[in-house]
Amino acid sequence: AALSAADADLPKHCSFAVVGAGWSGAYAAWRLAVDTSSVNASSVCVFEANGRVGGRIFSVHGLPSFADLAVDGGGYRFQEKDLLPAQLVWDALKLPTACYDWRCAGGCEGDQNCYVVKDAFGNNAGYATAIETMLGQVEAAGGPGRQVHLAARLTSIEAAPAAGRAASRLIFAGGRSVTASKVLLNLPSNAIEYLSRDSTLLG
Repeated sequence: AALSAADADLPKHCSFAVVGAGWSGAYAAWRLAVDTSSVNASSVCVFEANGRVGGRIFSVHGLPSFADLAVDGGGYRFQEKDLLPAQLVWDALKLPTACYDWRCAGGCEGDQNCYVVKDAFGNNAGYATAIETMLGQVEAAGGPGRQVHLAARLTSIEAAPAAGRAASRLIFAGGRSVTASKVLLNLPSNAIEYLSRDSTLLG
């Protein structure tokens, strides 16, 4: 639902807004709303310009002749020493994985084993599964509302003081806008360069 369809309507206000649904943005939203519950999940919003989550992690599903097998067109594996995502994938999200290396003999990068995320049948589930799982949990914790908004391309940011407190107005393509008490921009530099020159970046 929320992770597969574009959103026409955006909320009026978010306590904590994340712009960019790649690894860092998804983790920030999940950590605050689900893992620590330090922010009410119903007031967390994640905005993504594309029609999918993942950023540079691009797991493609539904390719002809591939059945339910995912093909990764970006990052696709991690090592044990990569504490994030390794501890997140194994301990917090409890996703099934398998060695990428032949017979788990190491040598993926140096003497380490590399791992990929698998589905219940042992097929490649796609590296974006961790991101999708985190955002799915944010959505579930948020209740009947919607926390993840796709096809929401940020065009500018401006000050929007409310009740004596600093706030930001996020303006998206098509003129849609959202007021946020706190904003985390998880954007590549080229996306920031396309923001309106009148933008005021507020925390």
